[in-house]
Amino acid sequence: MSRRAPAVIVVALAVALLVWQTSGEPEPAAPVIFSSGERAWIAQTPSAGVLQAVWYCPGVPAGGGDDSGETGGAVVIANTGPEATRAQITFISDTAPSEQQVIDLGANGRAVIDVDAEVEATYAGAIVEILGGGGAVEQRVFHPDGNSSSPCTTDLSSTWFLADGYTVGEARHEVLLMNPADDQVVVDVEFLTDDGVRRPSAYTGYPVPARSTRIIDVGAEGAGARGETRVGVVVTASRGALLVARASSADDESRGGVTVSPAAPVTAEQWWFAAGDKGSDATERFSIMNPGETDVEATAVFFPREIVRGPVVVPVTVPARRVVTLDSGTVSGLPEGAHGAVVSTTDGSGIVVDRALTRVGEGRRVTSITPGVPNRPDGDLPTSWTLAGGPTTPTREGLSILNVDNEPVTVSVSVLGATGEIPIPGLEAIEIPGTGLATPDLTDEAALSRPLRIVATGRVLVERSIPSGATAHTSWAVAGPDAG
Repeated sequence: MSRRAPAVIVVALAVALLVWQTSGEPEPAAPVIFSSGERAWIAQTPSAGVLQAVWYCPGVPAGGGDDSGETGGAVVIANTGPEATRAQITFISDTAPSEQQVIDLGANGRAVIDVDAEVEATYAGAIVEILGGGGAVEQRVFHPDGNSSSPCTTDLSSTWFLADGYTVGEARHEVLLMNPADDQVVVDVEFLTDDGVRRPSAYTGYPVPARSTRIIDVGAEGAGARGETRVGVVVTASRGALLVARASSADDESRGGVTVSPAAPVTAEQWWFAAGDKGSDATERFSIMNPGETDVEATAVFFPREIVRGPVVVPVTVPARRVVTLDSGTVSGLPEGAHGAVVSTTDGSGIVVDRALTRVGEGRRVTSITPGVPNRPDGDLPTSWTLAGGPTTPTREGLSILNVDNEPVTVSVSVLGATGEIPIPGLEAIEIPGTGLATPDLTDEAALSRPLRIVATGRVLVERSIPSGATAHTSWAVAGPDAG
């Protein structure tokens, strides 16, 4: 099997023309103008010269239905350009009318917006429009059972896929439908279970009003899929485009904590992951969904950090309209510790792959759920990645950097400061062998709570860790503009 990532879809960046008063006060809500291009991809920093970038954040808990004061969320906005600029944030929720505010961003500066201080709702999402194009945006969820993070996205789509679902016991699996446009969107929702496909009438022709968020409980009695260890979700808009995400929570012997992350907007023949883990304190489950009408043969390839053992290959059969799961703990020959992975179909059929990584620390479980990076038809993957903000506390193995090609690469990690990129001591030249994995620490004070840039001499994938209780939550960094 070739270890060179086949292709990745040209990302069309959402670009809008936003009119602001010179005073900095927001104008009344204007239509969000976006371009969906040929196909959506993953969160990606806009190319230089873009007049304005639009980012969509699916939602964080915003106080609705919770009086504890211990849950909430924030949007982190980084200006990755050398000039000061402004950003306009529009908050969208399931209960309140949309609200706006304008903030100033210094050169290579960042801002943290406390969403639940601005909006009271079950979940509140945000549209972030950065004047001048450059930037990276992520959202963070704060919860007593563990914090989580995920990049916001630059694309909308009419079709979305969630391969990983879990509705056992008291676990909750909610689908967030965010419509940032001025026109209503109408969607059909399907649940792919072991017993077959379910199409609840309550979610057929389901309206999502303009500039609003709607929440679907996958495990709702009588209208969902309760008690499922695995359930996939397909959301298809018959009119318009939107953003779809998952909000999952659990506290049992398998999973723990809360995570909110975007769904996948495409099917693809190949899905990559950088931050895998196998061990007594980690459980890693890959959910492989086949939304097509014929069975698919797939192969999972694992790249251990200790590359001396070479890759480990596992064949997987995925029946039509079903989800199958693969637990890395059961993979013979895969050593304990960190690893990267790729799941591919043997005939080019499209699938969707999510990873649920559960780590245990001091008896508490924290589960991170995220889709992989899909291949692009043009073969491009980034050589640079950005974090809107590094960890707030020193973090061991704060990054997972996977070299997807056979040739070695050199990687540097820098802080974005007012004067430009400042290399972090000890991380100026990380050598990674072909199809190798590096997991550098982010423990230097310079890396904390600052925008970071990871630059490589070849194609790499980058996931990051955020401390969450006694363990860590894992999510993707934001891809650089150099792919496509």
